[in-house]
Amino acid sequence: AKDADYPERMATIRGLISCFTRSEGARLPPDLACAALSEWIYEPSLDHLPVPGLELVKLQTPEEHHGINLQWAVLRDSWGSCFVVFRGSETVLDWTENSYLSLRRVVVPAWQGVLLLHSGFWSTAEAESLC
Repeated sequence: AKDADYPERMATIRGLISCFTRSEGARLPPDLACAALSEWIYEPSLDHLPVPGLELVKLQTPEEHHGINLQWAVLRDSWGSCFVVFRGSETVLDWTENSYLSLRRVVVPAWQGVLLLHSGFWSTAEAESLC
């Protein structure tokens, strides 16, 4: 999303988000939050999170000298929902990871549930954690 239309797209998304979050206690539909985050991850800014009320839990940017090529973030909203977002189309390595389209089931005991993650992201994140 490093193109001339990025600021305009983000302004449109923020405008749409404001329609949903005007009233006290209103909850943004998760698919709209995901759409905003999928744009934001290409130019992540800690000063301008795309969704009001999100807290950045973790942001990883590439560190090629350490063998880390993946860019991803975990964010949490005030309702306790977590969002995992990753850059998926900037480099040749990103496109290689995208070829693993299935969802990986990750058991999360603290949530007493299962998290579904993109298999390409999970495989790469798991491999990079060994670096």
